[in-house]
Amino acid sequence: MIVSKLEGQWGAVRAIRLVLLTNFAFIALASSVLRSADTSPHEPCIEFEISLGKPRYVLGEDVWLRIVLANNCDSAVTVTELSYLAAGLRIDLVDSSGKRLSYTGFLDVDWYPGFEARLGAGESQGLLISLVESHGRHSSPVTFGQLLPTGKYRVSCRFYSASAGSFDSDTLAFSIEAAAGDTAKALAAYVALEDSAATLLHKFYREHRKEGLLLYSEYITTYPKSPVAPRLLNTLESLDRVQAGLYADWMISWYPESPWSAPSLLDLLYADGADRREILRSVANQHSGSHLRQVARDVLAGRRPVCTFPKAMYRIARELQEEPR
Repeated sequence: MIVSKLEGQWGAVRAIRLVLLTNFAFIALASSVLRSADTSPHEPCIEFEISLGKPRYVLGEDVWLRIVLANNCDSAVTVTELSYLAAGLRIDLVDSSGKRLSYTGFLDVDWYPGFEARLGAGESQGLLISLVESHGRHSSPVTFGQLLPTGKYRVSCRFYSASAGSFDSDTLAFSIEAAAGDTAKALAAYVALEDSAATLLHKFYREHRKEGLLLYSEYITTYPKSPVAPRLLNTLESLDRVQAGLYADWMISWYPESPWSAPSLLDLLYADGADRREILRSVANQHSGSHLRQVARDVLAGRRPVCTFPKAMYRIARELQEEPR
């Protein structure tokens, strides 16, 4: 299924997110309010946990940080909603020298208060963030792609909720190792690609922009097993809204295990005339054991999925629960 015309609301969210990612240098000067906010203790029955998929990664591979806030109380609680904007969330990523790496992708928006979410007894909310996108290094000011250098790292989080207090996570360790063989070759091609493609994409002339998008597309089809391919395909889908439906199909078909597949699923769900329940059922019955299959099943069941855009997914879940079957 290829959807070429996407519903404006979700397309706008993707566009805003891309603007935020590429204009961080101007917004980063904003004052940090929540870091000095109330650090009152939270209810002991509310648990805040982070986890990583594994302890070792290859250069270029996304390091997905899973963040979950669970209500184990006997009654409902109100907390700040976790979102891709990281509202009220501070992520401390420290390298082997003890240096704290600053945000370079997702914004460190401690000044943004966020929205509140009501979690029933036994419910939880979660978020997945790529530390490579949030803290990776750009090869130049005009490039979209990032890489976290090889080495050892430690990551921890603090989450502040005005209605529930502050939460501190444990500290996790992981390492990024050099690539070898075909993966090293693919990464070398990616580094060369980024400068040339991003320069073209920043030009105002349509023909240059098309050239840049084509370079990204050709890289993905040439190196489909590259560790950066899912992230690059997500970028391409955000940049080229005309072909977004096609790229969403690629992502779902080729990389359903990657958390980058969830935004692609949203693109299809928000397309004009989309049969959302049928799309979710199709995904839920395919891609055994994948991240995307679990997201689709959670949405169909009315649960909050743990993904890159949990708020948008949960909105659809609620709307489907209200629709006649």
